[in-house]
Amino acid sequence: MDGVSLPLIVIRQVWKHNLLKEFDIVRIVGMIHRMVAFDTEFLGVVFSPMNIDKRELGKLPSFLNYDIIRDNVNATKIIQLGLALCDDKGSLPNFGTKYQYAWDFNFRDFDVYNDIQNTDSIELLKSQGINFDKNVKEGIDSADFAALMLKFGLLGNHSAFAWVTFHGAYDISGGIYEPGAVLIGEKAFRPEAYDEVL
Repeated sequence: MDGVSLPLIVIRQVWKHNLLKEFDIVRIVGMIHRMVAFDTEFLGVVFSPMNIDKRELGKLPSFLNYDIIRDNVNATKIIQLGLALCDDKGSLPNFGTKYQYAWDFNFRDFDVYNDIQNTDSIELLKSQGINFDKNVKEGIDSADFAALMLKFGLLGNHSAFAWVTFHGAYDISGGIYEPGAVLIGEKAFRPEAYDEVL
């Protein structure tokens, strides 16, 4: 890649105070940028089978993987969701600048002092710049975020977006849509939904 310069990417930080403004921008960008890549920051695995090496978890039958993911998703709370929208050429929005843009939505649901957690994951997230106290004070309520995802058409049966994820089973399990619920705020996790996304 000698001589090729890649555009700089600016991450737009989204908190409770600018949530509606940023979602309006996402809505406008989504008219052209129809591919959505997302990655969630969560508390890591807090429940796992004691007699199975973690490197072997992916080889388990789907019903056991479902149980592990369900238990972890139901026991933990989302911390941050990164969102990038790409056009049909794979480009992020640039708003007429030399930069490209993506979003980090910061949630208030997790309390580092009281909620169940994986200590190694917490330390990693802190080293990556997550400020848990700021999230609690200024973060987004996950139920408000879920409602906006539906309202703006990013999720739902009629969504025209294609979705890409990094660690899909955990990312998607926190955001699977079923009639009446986006499963970011509520944790009603169903085995058949898990099988549908695999």
